Amino acid sequence: MSKSHTVKLTITNNTNQEMNYQSDSFDSGRLADGGSWPATIASGKSEIIECCEKDWSAVGCSGYVNYSLGDGIVTLAFSNPTIGENKLGVGVGNKQVWDCIEGHKYEPFIEEFEIGSQRYFAACQCTGGKINNASIALSVLAILPYNPNATMEFNVIQYNVFARPDKPKLLGYEGKEEHQKFLKRLHNSTMVR
Repeated sequence: MSKSHTVKLTITNNTNQEMNYQSDSFDSGRLADGGSWPATIASGKSEIIECCEKDWSAVGCSGYVNYSLGDGIVTLAFSNPTIGENKLGVGVGNKQVWDCIEGHKYEPFIEEFEIGSQRYFAACQCTGGKINNASIALSVLAILPYNPNATMEFNVIQYNVFARPDKPKLLGYEGKEEHQKFLKRLHNSTMVR
């Protein structure tokens, strides 16, 4: 049966760690015929997963998947409803992440989250229409070491470029002023508490 509301989710793992499938949950919809969640997404690899509405259903496709990452679990949430905007989100918290997903006006956006002592970011974007071409690129933002005498210490910073050939953007921010705001936010978020 032809599907009218699908999510084509591309997950890119740039974390230098394996991501291992844990669980998934659909509010509506299912994996596309013959589809499955990859058991492992190796570092430096991308996987494409397609989800769609159930047969003879008119409510679209919406849900989330959990992968182990570092010392915890990351939740990747998506939606392509029959009515309303397509959405995408990433974070820690299972259904709580899904409850808060947004469309972000279909512009690139960044989600930041912490698992254990590591801080991650996800460069994300979803699209409108009957096919939500959703992409999530996960990277390590910083490793926060335990050092009671340190005010700030960077062990790892992975600075990815989130760009399109027609409109380059650095991590979804345009212009020097926005770039400086991002760097200040990065500095403040990596302070050892």
